[in-house]
Amino acid sequence: MKRRVAGRLIGPVVIAGILGSGLRWAVGETVANPTATLLVVNTIGSFILGAVLAGPPRRSTRWLAVGFCGGLTTFSGFALAVAERFRDNQPGPALIIGLASFLLAGGGYLLGRRWPGRFDPTPSEALP
Repeated sequence: MKRRVAGRLIGPVVIAGILGSGLRWAVGETVANPTATLLVVNTIGSFILGAVLAGPPRRSTRWLAVGFCGGLTTFSGFALAVAERFRDNQPGPALIIGLASFLLAGGGYLLGRRWPGRFDPTPSEALP
């Protein structure tokens, strides 16, 4: 049964991932600084993830959390930004980016978990 449910979710997860990646690209086109873009998308994605995971498990959890938030956020971008600073002998900016990412993404997640309008499931969407 679990295999059949996972098979039905692959399409929505892929589509949500495309939408999340598209939003990340749009933010990158709007925000001129790549590091600022990284912080913005990771904070927004963490907020959405917190709001999604605050409620009970439901069918939309996977496509929102894995698909949309996975496409929107970027751990590889974070790792690259920090590694490049260390490579260029800039440990201060590397540590600032690392700390800012942790604080903003963590804060976004916690705020999302407490958001009053979080993604509560409808009865037909709740998992048994």
